[in-house]
Amino acid sequence: MSEEYLTIAEVAAICKVSRDTIKERMRKGVYRLGVHYFRPGSARPRFKKSALIAWIEGDDVKAGESQEPASPIPMARGYVLGERRKWAAK
Repeated sequence: MSEEYLTIAEVAAICKVSRDTIKERMRKGVYRLGVHYFRPGSARPRFKKSALIAWIEGDDVKAGESQEPASPIPMARGYVLGERRKWAAK
């Protein structure tokens, strides 16, 4: 089965918003390049219908991020990014 790709105007019609709203969501990263939409060559963006539907239904695991926890990032002064500091855990 072939995947269906949509234009910005078609996505706006499905979501019942303006084309400017779709473009703003693209700029803000709500719709992500390579996940929700693609730019083949120099063509205008095309949205993957299945990814758009997943986003609408809330099944969009944070725009394609894996469900596995990220590895900790050590920071200056000995704490790890994403973990609560010992002195702040009161």
